[in-house]
This record gives sequence, C-alpha cells and structure tokens, in this order.
Amino acid sequence: MIKRFRYIYVCLMAMLACCVSTSVRAQSVFAHYNGVNNLPYIRNPHGKEMQQVHEYEYTYYVNYVKGAKNIDLLLPFTGYDGLSSTRDDEPKGYIRWYDYKTDINSNSLVKWSPAWGLLKDVYDADGKNRGFFAWKNSTNSDGAGPNKKMQGVQYKVPEDAASADWKGEEIACDVSKYTDFGPVVSGENQYFTHEPTLQIRYIFHIRPAKAMADNIIKTTATDLRTADSDLTIEDNRHIVFGAMNEKAKMSIRVNYKPSNYFFYALKPSDGKPRHLFSSNDAHSIKQADYDKSTLYNANNFIWIAYDETKTKYTSLYSSDAKQMIDKTSMETLNKSTWYDLDGNEATPPTITFGSIVYFVAYAYYNDISVKAPIANFEVLYQNTYPKTMQQLIDDGDSERMLDYFESHYKQATKPISFDDDNDELTVVAPTKDNNMAHYASRWDRRAYSFVYPQLRDLACPVTYALIHGEYGLFKSANLAGISDKSQTTAAGNTLYSWNAPGNPVLYDRTYAITNGKQYGYFLYVDASDESRQIASIDFKADLCSGARLIFSAAVTDFTASSAPVEPQVLFKLYGVIKDENDKVTHQRLLTSFTSGDFNSNTKGNRQAGTWFQVYSRIVMRKNTGVENYSDFRIVIDNMCSGTHGADYAIDDIRLYIQHSKVDVMQNQPACPDATNGSVANPNITLKITSHYENVQAITGVGKESKLFYRISEMDGNPFADIDYNGDGTADEYGVVTIPANYDATSSAFEKDPEGHVVLVIANRHFNLPLGKKFYVSVAYPDADGNPEEWGKYSEACSSYSEEFSIVQQKVAISDANGNVVTTVRVSCDGNSTPDVDITAKLETADNVGGGSILLNNVKFDWFVGTPDSADNKFSSIKGLQEALGKYRKDYPDATSLNWRFRYTDAEAYNLLKKYIAGVDGEGTLVLAVSNTLTGYKFSKVGTYKIAAVPIATSIKQGTVTYEICPAPMYFTIRIVEDGPKLILGLENVAYPTDDRAVRIGLPQIREMLKKEDNGMLILPVADLNNGKDKNIEIQFRDSSKVFIADSNDPTFTSTKQLIGKLKEKTLATGTKTLGLVFDDNVLDILHEGYWYELNFSYELYNSSTTAACPGDLFITFKIVPEYLTWFPTVANKLNANWNNDLNWKRSTAAELYDKSYEDYGEASEATYGNPVNTKLTRQQAYTPMKFSKVVIPENKLVYPGLDNIVYRVGNDIATKLTNFKGEEATSGIAYDFVVSWNDDKADHSTDGDGTFKCETFHGNLCDQIFFKARAELLNQQYLIYNKAYVEKEVTQNKWNIISTPLKDVYAGDFFVPYEDSSSEITNGIEDSKAFTEIQYAFTRNDRVKAPVYQRNWDRSGEQILELDKKYEAYDYDNNTLRIDTISDTSMTVASLYWSHVFNKMNEKYEYGKGFAMRAGDDYKNVAPKWLFRLPMLYKENFYYNADGTPNTNTIESIDKPLMYKLLIETSNKPGLLGNFSQPLTSNTHSNNRYYIVGNPYTASLSMYRFLNGNPSFERKVWTLMDGVLKAHSVPEGTYNRSQDFIIEPMQGFFVKVKEGETVSQANFTLMMTTDRWISGGSTTSETPAKMSINVVENGKRMAMAKVVVKDDADGDFNNDEDIELLNNTELEDIPQVYTIAGTQAAALNTLPKIGILPFGVIAKEKKMVAVELEANRYLDAPLYILDAKTGTYTPADHAIEIEANEHGRYYITTAMYNIESDSEENTIRCFSPQSGTITVSSIASYLASVSIYTIDGKLLTSASGINATSWQKQVATGIYIIKVATEDKKEKTVKMKV
Repeated sequence: MIKRFRYIYVCLMAMLACCVSTSVRAQSVFAHYNGVNNLPYIRNPHGKEMQQVHEYEYTYYVNYVKGAKNIDLLLPFTGYDGLSSTRDDEPKGYIRWYDYKTDINSNSLVKWSPAWGLLKDVYDADGKNRGFFAWKNSTNSDGAGPNKKMQGVQYKVPEDAASADWKGEEIACDVSKYTDFGPVVSGENQYFTHEPTLQIRYIFHIRPAKAMADNIIKTTATDLRTADSDLTIEDNRHIVFGAMNEKAKMSIRVNYKPSNYFFYALKPSDGKPRHLFSSNDAHSIKQADYDKSTLYNANNFIWIAYDETKTKYTSLYSSDAKQMIDKTSMETLNKSTWYDLDGNEATPPTITFGSIVYFVAYAYYNDISVKAPIANFEVLYQNTYPKTMQQLIDDGDSERMLDYFESHYKQATKPISFDDDNDELTVVAPTKDNNMAHYASRWDRRAYSFVYPQLRDLACPVTYALIHGEYGLFKSANLAGISDKSQTTAAGNTLYSWNAPGNPVLYDRTYAITNGKQYGYFLYVDASDESRQIASIDFKADLCSGARLIFSAAVTDFTASSAPVEPQVLFKLYGVIKDENDKVTHQRLLTSFTSGDFNSNTKGNRQAGTWFQVYSRIVMRKNTGVENYSDFRIVIDNMCSGTHGADYAIDDIRLYIQHSKVDVMQNQPACPDATNGSVANPNITLKITSHYENVQAITGVGKESKLFYRISEMDGNPFADIDYNGDGTADEYGVVTIPANYDATSSAFEKDPEGHVVLVIANRHFNLPLGKKFYVSVAYPDADGNPEEWGKYSEACSSYSEEFSIVQQKVAISDANGNVVTTVRVSCDGNSTPDVDITAKLETADNVGGGSILLNNVKFDWFVGTPDSADNKFSSIKGLQEALGKYRKDYPDATSLNWRFRYTDAEAYNLLKKYIAGVDGEGTLVLAVSNTLTGYKFSKVGTYKIAAVPIATSIKQGTVTYEICPAPMYFTIRIVEDGPKLILGLENVAYPTDDRAVRIGLPQIREMLKKEDNGMLILPVADLNNGKDKNIEIQFRDSSKVFIADSNDPTFTSTKQLIGKLKEKTLATGTKTLGLVFDDNVLDILHEGYWYELNFSYELYNSSTTAACPGDLFITFKIVPEYLTWFPTVANKLNANWNNDLNWKRSTAAELYDKSYEDYGEASEATYGNPVNTKLTRQQAYTPMKFSKVVIPENKLVYPGLDNIVYRVGNDIATKLTNFKGEEATSGIAYDFVVSWNDDKADHSTDGDGTFKCETFHGNLCDQIFFKARAELLNQQYLIYNKAYVEKEVTQNKWNIISTPLKDVYAGDFFVPYEDSSSEITNGIEDSKAFTEIQYAFTRNDRVKAPVYQRNWDRSGEQILELDKKYEAYDYDNNTLRIDTISDTSMTVASLYWSHVFNKMNEKYEYGKGFAMRAGDDYKNVAPKWLFRLPMLYKENFYYNADGTPNTNTIESIDKPLMYKLLIETSNKPGLLGNFSQPLTSNTHSNNRYYIVGNPYTASLSMYRFLNGNPSFERKVWTLMDGVLKAHSVPEGTYNRSQDFIIEPMQGFFVKVKEGETVSQANFTLMMTTDRWISGGSTTSETPAKMSINVVENGKRMAMAKVVVKDDADGDFNNDEDIELLNNTELEDIPQVYTIAGTQAAALNTLPKIGILPFGVIAKEKKMVAVELEANRYLDAPLYILDAKTGTYTPADHAIEIEANEHGRYYITTAMYNIESDSEENTIRCFSPQSGTITVSSIASYLASVSIYTIDGKLLTSASGINATSWQKQVATGIYIIKVATEDKKEKTVKMKV
C-alpha cells in the first residue's frame, strides 16, 4: 500500500510539473542523483549514501548563552557575509543545507532571512523534509546572491553546547552552479526533480566552545604537554620560505575569523608576561596562568614574532582582526621595534637567510590583555625562491634540475602531473574535445569545485567559464583554435576565460619534459575568496629524522595585469596514521614549503604563462616525530589574500627523499684519463659530515661522546687497508669526539646550505680506488664504549651515507631539452646539418650536496673523429692538445683561429690550422667556445667518437666554484641520414620519445622457429612519411635483412650480425604491421638478460618525388629470461617495485635445483654441478613477462611490493606503475612493446600458429612464482600468476607452529625425500627441480624413516588411524591422562590443550590455520634442517604398516584443484585490502581462551596492526619456534616499529581472547603486513633499563625471559605491561625461564625496581641448567643470584647453573641483600610458576605453615612444620586465599589466581 501511494505521489508531481495552469502551484522534489560522472553513491561516515563530490570541512565552536544570537554558517563566496551582494562569479545554481548525519533537514538550522531569502523546504517522494534549498528557480535570470540573506542559514545553539562533553552536530551544504537537476518549467518558474551534478560539499562540524578553550590550555601550557606535542591548537610547525631577497613576503593565517575562537584568558598571578616561545621557565605558560572563570569569544587577533633565540619579540598587528598577514619579509622584521620578554625595548636581531622566526597569533576580546595563543609558525628563510627554467640555467642552479633529483634522491611518490587524474585522460596533442578534462579528479584529492565543460550551458551564473573556487584540468591555454577565448559551446557560451595579459600560450609540464611528444594536463584554479586547501595527495615512505626532503613544483601566474593578487601556494606535508582498513585515524602536520607571494618573490617583471619552479630542501628534525609514520599526505593550500586575481596553474609536483644521515662531499673530480682501479690522487679529499642535532639525539644533548665511522663496500663489509688515525697502519674504523656543545669557532662544526649545524667527522684524503662504490657507516658507543650497531640501508633510520664513488669528470650529451642523444639525423640536401643541437654538460664532483653534478654552462672545443667507430685520436696526435691549451691561454673566447697566434707559436698555429681544416682518417678540430656542436656539418654517415675539451679550469655557478680537469672527454654519436621516417607504435599511443623497445623471451622465439611458414613477430607500425609527403611506399634494402647494430652482450662482435629478415619487401603508408622472421641460428646469438639494437634500412619505392637518402630504423630488443630471481640492491635505492628491471637477475642452477641449467659467469660460480657459459655474466635482467617463472629468495634488503596498476582507457598504456610505497618502475617501461603470450593456445602464440603480436606492457605478472624459505611478497592480491610454490625450513626434531598461504593444503603434504643409500637424493631436503610437479614416490619418499609429527589445538575428532580403526585424538596432560576423563577446571595449562600427535593425512589446513609440526624424532638423524615444499601432487593417501610397508587398504582419495593458488584472490582494483577471515574453531575446553592463528599472507604481519584490527585479543602473542615458546608484548598508542613484533609468512602464533569476550574469527587485511627488513624508525622516548635471563646450552642462548625497569611500572602483574609465561612441556624441548610478576610467572616482567626478584626454570625433568643474565647500559647496578636454599649470593657476571623445577629457591637482586631489614611483603612470596601449581617461598626464615582456602573460605589444604624456604602444592585452576606464617613470626595473606 505504501509503495502504491508513493507511486501516485510521484505521478502527481510529474503531472503537476507538466501542467501550465496557474491555479496549481508546482513543487520541487528531492532525490539523489549520480551526476554527470555517473559514479555509484558513496557512503558517508554516518552510513548515508549520497553523490560523490569533493568536500571541504570546517569546525565551528559554539557556546550556549541564553538569549544570544544564532551563529552564521558562512560559505566561502565573495560578498557572502553581506546582505545585498549579487555576483556572476560565484555559484548559485543549487544550494542545499541539511543534517549530514541523517541526510534530512536539521532542526538546528533556521533561514537567515525567512521573509526575503530564497531558501525553501523541499521534500522527497516519501514526504520527508530534506533540508533548505535555493536553486535557479527562474528561466530568465540567475537570481540574487549568493549571500547569507538570500541563501544563508544560522545555527541555533542548543543548551547542551554549554558542556565541553557535548558531542556536537554535523551540518552539510551541497553546492553546484549546474542545473542538470531534471528541471520542470512552469511559466518562468523552474523546479527540480533531483539534485544536479554537485561540485562541492561543505561540512560544518559544530563543537562546544569549552572544548576549544580547554584544548588551548592543554597545548600551550608547558606543564601539560609532552616534548613532541603541538604547541597550540593550530600548530603550523616548520615552514620553509624560499625568499628572493629581504623584501620578499609570504602569508601566514589562522584557520577562522575571530568569532570562531573561544578561550580562557592568560592572567598570571605574578603579573609577569607569559610567552608561547620563551628561552626560560619564568616566562613560559603554565596551566595555572589561565583564568577559567570567564569564557571569552574573540573579536580580534594579535600577531607577534619571536627571534631564533626566543629572547626577543616584536608586535606585528594588535588590531584589524587580520586572519591573514604578510608582514613576514626580512626587511620588515629587521626594521621593527623589538622587546625582551619583559617588554623592555631590545636590540633588534639580524634576520637573514638561514634564520628562523617564530610567529604567534593570539585571539583577544576587546582588550589585548584578554588573550590566549591560538596559532604558531616556525619560518625558516632560505634563498631558494621560485625561478623559471631559464633563470635556473642562467644562475647555474644545477642542483634544482630534474636530472640532479633523479641521480641524488629517491622519489617519495610518483610525480603528481595530473596527466592520469582519471583513466579517461590522454597524452595526445590537444584538440577542441580533449583539451579540458570532462570528469573530476578523485573525490578525496581535491577540495575545490570541478568545472564540467559538458555542462557549460547549464551553469548559473553563465557569464564565465571558470568562477571562483573552481578548478579544471587543461592540456593548453590560449592555443589558437583549441583553447583560446574564442572557443564557445553550441549555445554561444565561452569555454575559456583566461585573464593573463598578452594571452600567452601555456602547455603542461609533460609537454616540456617530453620535448613536445606528449601533452598532459595541468591543474588550473580560480582561487576562492577564502585561503584554504585546494588538493591533497597520499603516499607511503620510510622517513626518519635526519632525512632530507626535496620538494619541487611548477606554478605559473595567469592573473590579469590589473588584478593585485598574484599566486601564492603553500605545500604541507602531514604524517598520517591509518587503521587496518586504510582509514585515516590521525594526521599531523610535519613541515611546509611556501612559494611566497609571486608579487614580491619572483625575479624580473611579471611573467604570465611561464612556469616557475617552487623548490625547497629541508632536513627532517627530531621533534617532528616523523619516525612514527609510514603514510604521508601532501596538501596544497591557496594562500592568496583574496580572489581579485589569484588565477594560476600548478603541475609536476615532486617530492624526493635522501634517507642518509651522513653526507660525503668530494672537493674536486678525478680527471677523465684516470683509470678504473687506480687510487684517487692525493689532492682529492672527502668531507664526511652528519647533522649535529641527529648525533645529539642519540648520544644526548650537552654530553661529550664518541662516534665511530668506517667506509664500507656495498655488501656491507668494511673496505680494508684504510688508516683512519694516521699512525701508518690500517684500522677497523675511525673514532671522532663529539663535542658537548656547538662552538662556531671550532673546525669540528660547519653549517649546511639550509643553515643546520653539521658535525665534521672527517675531511681528508682516503686511498680509495676509482670505479668502485662505497658508503660510510656510523656507529655509536655501547655500554663498554665499543661500536654498537653499524648503520645500514635496510634500517632506514640508522646512520649511514648514500652510496658514493670517487667522482670522475665526464661529459653527458643531450639535446637542447636535456634528452639523451645517441643518434643524430642529418639532412639529405647536402648540408649535413644535425636535426638536434648536440649539447654537452660537464659531470663533476658536487662539493656541496655530495655525489656528482651536471654543469650546464661549461664551454668546450671539440675534436670530431672519423665515421668508422674508430677511437678518437685527439690525445694521440703529437702536440695537438698542448697547442690547443696554449691557444686558449691567450684567446679563451675565440671561435676561430686568430692569425696573431702565428707570431706567438708558429708550430702550434700550423698544427691547429691543419686540424681545423680536417685530416682524413684522423678528424676535425672545432673551435666552438660553446657547450653545443650547433651547425657542425658531418660529411658522412656513420658512428663518430668525439672529444669534448674544456676550455676553463674552473667555473663558478651561484656561490660555488667547481674545479675542471682540462683533459678531453669522449662520447659516441651515430650519424644517419634523414630519409623517409618509418615509425613503429601501437594504435592511439603518443610516445614520449622516438626510441622503441621490444620485450621478448627465448620461449617465444622457439615457438616461432617451429613454424617455418607462419612463425614470426608482428611489429606495429604507427606512421610512414617523408616529411610533407604523407603517402609513400618504401622498399627494404639488403633483401629485407635485419642486423644487430649494437648490444651489451660481450659476445657481440659485428654490426652486420644477421638476426633475421622482414616478411615484407615493401611497405606503404597505411599498412599497420611489419613481420619479423627470425634466423634459424638466432638462439645461438641472443642471450637472456641482454639487449640488442636491431637495424634495417629502406628507401623510397615507386616514387616520383626527387630522390631522397635512405632511412634507417633502430629498435632495441630486450631478452627477458624465462627464469628470473628477485635481486634488489642498495644501488637501486632498495627499490621494491616488481616492474623495475634493476630488481631482477637471471636465475641460477642452484636457485632452480637444476643441474642441467646453464649459468652465466665464471666457472667457479658453478656450484651445482651445472654447465656455465663463461663468456657471459649474470647481470641485471628484465621485469617478468607472462611466460616468466620467478624465484623469490630470502634476502636482508627488501621484498617485492605491489600496488594496483592503472591503464589508460583507449590505448591500454599503464599510467600508474608505482608500488604501494610510491617507488617507480623502470623509466619508460609502459611504452615498451611486449610480445604476447597466450595461455589459451598450445604454442602460446596470438593465432595458435606461431605468429606473435606485440601488446602494451602489463605489470605485476608472471607464469609461476616460487617462494624460497622465508621469502615474502607484499600486497600479493595484485600479482597475476598461474601457479605458486612455497618452501618451509624447520630444525630437525623441534616443534614449530606453522601455517601456509596456499589453498588445498593437507597434513599429508608434508613429506621430504629419504633413501638409506642414494647419491641422487638429499635426505630431508626437497630439492626437486623448481617449478615441477612433485609426486610422492616409494623410491624417493618414506614417511616412516623421515616422519613428520603434527598436532592440532584443543580439537576433538578422528585423527589417529590404525588399519580399520579410528581414534579420537583428544588432549592429554603430562601424565598422559585423557582430558575427557577429567573436568575442564582441572585441565593444566602445561599441556596447552594440544591434540595427540596424529597421522590423519587428509586433515585439511584451511584458511591458513596454524598447527604444530615436528620434523623427525630422537631415533633418526635425517638432516639438521628439513626443507619442505608445497604443493605436493598426489590424489591418493595411504598409511604404513608397523613394519614400514605401505598398507593399500588405507588408501584415501584427495582432490586438490586449487593447490597452486594463494589464499588471497587476485584483482587489480585500487584500494584493495586483501581482507581475510580465519575461523577460530571453538575450543573443546570452555576455559581455554588461547587460540592459534596462522599468517595467511606472503608478507610479514605487524602484530601492532593485527591486534588493532582484532581488539578482542589481549595485546600479546606467543610464538613456538624450534621448540622454544616465546612471549611478546605489543603496546598500544602511537606506532613505534621498535616495539612492534613481526610474524613471518608460514608462521603461526598464539593469541589470547580477553576475559568476557567471544571471538569466532581472526580478521586480516593487508594493511597489517609490513616489510620485514626495512625498519622505519626507533622510539623517541627515553630507553628503559632492560635485563634478559637466558637459558644457555653449549654456548647458545636457547630460551629467554625479559625484565624492564620503569619508575611508573606496576609491581603486580599487569596485562598492559607484562606477559604470562605460556609454558608447554609437551612441545618444548628446551627449558623455559620465568620471573615472578605479583603472583604469576612472566615471560616479560615490567616492574619499578629489581629489588628481590624470584625466578626459576621449568623443564621436563629435574636437572642443572645454565642461566646467564644480560643487562643494557641503563641498568648499571651489579646483579647477583641468591640461592635461598643455601643462602649464597653469586655475582651474575658469568653463566651460573641452577636446578630446574626448584620454584621459590632462586632470586635476582642488585646488591648483597639485607634480609633482616625487609618486610614480609618482599620476604614472603606466593606465586604460580605453572598452571595448577602454588609455590610459597620465604627468604628471611623457614616457612612454618601454609593454609590454602577456596574463594568462599573453605579450607582446601594446609601444611605445618615445613622447615624449608619453599613449599608447593598442585591444585586445580581457580582463585585461592593463601595464608603463610614463618618461623620468625612473620605472616602474610595473599589472594591469587591459579
């Protein structure tokens, strides 16, 4: 019935809407709408589905005062706060106000002007009021506003808001200028039937004013906040301002107008001024300094600046209610009046580059004495102001160039270029249709309104194409006929409203970077009237204090010349914490970078339409707490002071990281003629430095200490034979004294370009060879003063340098745009003029930033060799180099031979003249005084070796002088004629360069060779032309033969080496394919992992055009190995991207367990009895293809990490290949041709008959993957594969809890090879050939002689089989009593509820469940380590008779269709979390709260994140590895890697359910996984005193208990601090050690002091066990062990033997203990070392009596006349009261749980 009425209502609305009669009034009806994007609705945080749209959030603070006015909720529109403003540049097509939580009207809202305003109540089809609406309700006008009178609301403050605990409300306002709301017209009136395409949603969080006032006190009071907490409620932290000069300005602002700030006033009782920034405690703010008697609502601001010493301040503004200020120039600050902290006038500080200024904003009410600080800013002034590319070149700012970034730093995230903001965007040339993006960027990435070109005619207002607060994505601006202001819609509305003077043409940055071959998009904004966020970008990184961040972005001014507001952009970096579901739970601002105001901070006149680089370089300081984050966010803020102007574009945002905390700078380069392996000349010195702040963070502020350093090779081993201390003998390392305090006059200190103090570790010559890579590793003293942990790459926050080598001067050749040049075309008209400028840059030592640097403006002379690839003869021609040197000394700027030089040195003159004219067979000298070979005419085609000869011996760029070696540098250029152009390429793809490459494998070529007639490779053809002649035909020369022109294969010898031939003899324009047929001997020529440049020639055919020269095509073939091994390197900056070629090598025979496999390399490398090709080397290979079988070995660097790949719609090119860390794939890999591999065809060809086509690159794939033991893969859900294999290695005869990441795994899968006498089998080691099916075979396997024992956890069921009988394998205890014969309450934890060892082979281990396994037993020594492999292939299981023979009567069938598949399904959808639920089978025993969980992933699990995602588990886990059960505590709070615990793949662990909770499953997401080896940080808090008690056998530590001493620790057992001992005598073969926390045995015991600490050892039997105590440097008191039975104390400075199972006998203490002076609280102890056991001990005197009562007071048992120091009793689990009396009359009563 309800549905029927709804239908009638909707029909009635439609009918009324269509009716023109004035007697019936039409109405709008609300409904949600998908918008022109046509995307599904999104669910808001409150569960309501609504249209996806960009959002921006405000927080309004309100206070209830009876009779007070309502609160205006203001929209960020020009003039909105007025009452009569009507604008044609602000949106008013549709505005809706509503309750964001309920998506209906809010009772707390009232219309600002009910009588005159445009807001109306609108209902949906169900009759629900959906809020207040204003829309374009007239067909012939845009309407008034927007302003608060016409479209505004007020918020009615409820009485509850008077409380600081009030939860507040959420109000939303949806805004759009578009009217695609299904309009219904009635006369001139217009109504809507659904919402339009929304542009932005403003969300107002309403919160109590008292909460803000309280928070102001919490943040600003120094006695409340911690060292790393915010200083104010708006802590803007560190801002780097790259200022041009002392007049340059930047803006800073508070978030809101004064009316939104509520505070308690600062009124210190002593009358002394208080300051947020203060150098002393007397002037610091304390909580008592606030008067909480009155809550004030601010109506103004005060702005104050403090100098770097925090001893002086100046007042900038004390009125005008300025939300944003720009009195920030160094000139303004230096000219201000400054005061000391007491308010007395003081000498002004000198603010200059490198200075830090602290700004503070105070909110006040009426009187400036009634105030409180609300915001702070720490501004660092740097001389890194925005520059154009030409300015960078002219000023010699090489360190700001992209090539410098790429060579020196690691990308933090893929460059944000806006080219792939959605998958509809292209990089082809701009057209009328594609110049402007039609669809918005991702909703969470922007906070401005998107402008939709397809809705242009439905805009209100309609005057301008782009209005305030909008952004668009554009390929170009002012491009004639494409994007100029004459472009209109069909209705005549303009599409572009550019304001820049002179109508400059603008392209995006991709256009410049690719030299015009690609056209991406830039982000263009018409800034809002409100300074606020525009966009944001998220990324992952391992950042640490001391790491450098290098920021670069392109910004261009497009503001009208008459407009006063020029661009100003702030880029903020936040640390972000996400939960296990990838939701942001916390973010904190770390640092910011500002462009400054372009009006005062750019050089030269206004340059509209020219890209400026905004650049900053900063060292992350310790107080940022950056180590606590692995997720980060860049937020782009508009900092313009208004919207009168403020039109600008942004593009190419880049963030780079330099992890190292140690810098190595070389003073000058090695000369080009120095040879590899030779020692650097003595004049070359290395300056090794580290930031003093970072050093002191480790050693302590104000303390003198030591630092150790050494130069290591890239494998981590120290480089030998370095004399560090100068005594003439080699040392292991160098030692440096760290001064206690900074001394500007000491040579131990310098300042870096950012103004940071650095400690000079060394500045001297080192005898290091050329051509070898090194890094500097630093260590700090341990407790004994020796080096502790040496810094290394896999620990990102340790102390080490970037890799370095002795920089040798070189020349880099490129075109004018910086693109590398190897081939140059010359014209066919006889001029032989190159088609590009051959430009040289000098690569030399960077004596400021370290490493090498490319210098642009070095001038050269040139010597051009001969075209036959012969060596350049410049250096060998007698006297020529000397003659040129003499000439340049007299005529350094001459571009020709000056005749006067003949009279200075006639012989030199004649020699120069001879070679300037050119000598056949030798070469030509070019006097250029230039960095280019512009205009040089090459007489012949061929390959030339050219010498670039520097003219000057030094060059100054900026403030830095670089030394130059005068020796020539050589490079090779290939000159070809510019004949017809045959361009290969896939359809609809715009390539960034002219180079093409094919990725192909030998398996594909083998299949082609099998089909004589049809076997070929089809190459795609994009175009064929001859300049202006677009339709031609060519004929292939040399009978269509294809040759190898070049290769990195050491066996390559001839440029005429035949590789195959083309199928075609001719080719005409329009033909889209070209067939390549390989020669029969190609498999003998091509080798895996190498590249080969193929070449063929062609000429015009059947052409009436004037004869042209021939053309050449060069294309690189990359031979991808069939078998590949993951091989990351430090040299590749520990990049973990699967799609990066540098991370792969061709597999070895040993890795594949294949003796027939041919290795590449030295004969000595054949360690597997396999053949070796010694002519080749095992070098870097290529990314896997569809046929590749990959091996992931264990390594100590990084494991591959994946992420989803985005492919462009229309051409399938990958636009995003970065992994989840933002690490890059191989540059340009997306544009390589990839030869197809079709699994649906028998020969894997495209057509099934030997023909293979090319396709676009697809990543994250392979055919099969083999995980070696302990290997890992992160974000596995993105891997595309067919089969997966895993290995698991275990120690013989030791229990382990394991799990598996594979499907269809059974207990019977765990078997290994075994034969009593076989040379072909390695017993216990599954070493069958990798990637092959393994069948259980009698000739190879024996389950009796190589037995595998398994146990389930607290399970019942049929698990033991004897012939035709089956038994249930219930739990049992130490006395082998069946658990079902005793009650649950008498179950002992000692048995840990394990099942009996079972032999049920078809027991399925589903969902990665954990189970216990032991390989082997006491009776047979199979192998020290057993190696299992999964999956195992068999369809039938059988059992063995007692005599070891198979019993055929026990055959069971098992079907395993999914055995090669991982548990997590494959998908390429973005944002997948790999959610997985692992059922927790109900325990047989109701009191058992322990469960086994298995790691279901191929990556390590962070227990911190796992327990966060499973809050019903206690925050502790237990592991059983090699028979040792260990406990691990995982604290809550801010993440700290050093306190996390990692569970590896194929490992299980125990969890414990919290008391009172019930759990049916363990939940997993891939957000819980982590990289095992890359550790992102260490704790910033003080290190506590720690001690470990180790059980030692044969010199090895076998078991451990830990003790942590903290002043605030609980002396009793505390679940949040301590971990109970989970003892398991059934599975453990090693004695377990414990200490006592309160009344409980603990594996981890956190306590306030050692005092007298009971400890003991639990073992299967009584025996003597060696224990060893080890303490860190913070526990400095001597330790002793007390034997209470004998009364002896033994110093714990060596291993001491104690008796196992002697509970209450042994104690640890820190001094010779005074028993008589202690109370019974310490001398009498009651505890439970094992479940079911009560131990009572006394160390002051013998025990007299003990009585044990039940909790209800009944006597259970008692003993008297004990006459011993300890006594124990076995009881059932439960709670007991124990009363104890000793012989010296002391008594104690204890309540304890057993």
